Amino acid sequence: IEVESEKSSGTIFNVYIPAYEPASLDSSSPSDKIILLADDEIMLRDLLAELLESNGYNVIKVPSSTEVLKVLTEEIKVDLVIIDYNMPGGMNGLDCVAKIRELNMEMPIILSTGSLAFDEDFDVNKMGISNMLPKPYEFDTMLSTIRKLI
Repeated sequence: IEVESEKSSGTIFNVYIPAYEPASLDSSSPSDKIILLADDEIMLRDLLAELLESNGYNVIKVPSSTEVLKVLTEEIKVDLVIIDYNMPGGMNGLDCVAKIRELNMEMPIILSTGSLAFDEDFDVNKMGISNMLPKPYEFDTMLSTIRKLI
């Protein structure tokens, strides 16, 4: 703020406000990226899908590992899979990841879990898992992980 004042003429206040400069936008747009989201917890699946969609991603939601395999083999090519470890129907998230890799599908896979105890022989890289994220999700962590992977 600058102040100029002259006797018998008045006072002038000049207020300078810095211009807003938005952060540079990433040239890759998420709008053409498709994420397959598999979680049997409906509210959590819907909440995460809403977050991803509000950030420009296209989301396919499924409730089971069987549906994951159906989408991947019969319906559409996806850019990333987010799958919960605890899934209904006899095939957990790890089993589903193994099936996906047996089919020679190379997309990144994020395995999520609320409680997970693996035996000491478990190796994320050997399983073909790109990243593991604990529940409850930290949305900023989830988004930055997705951006790194696709």
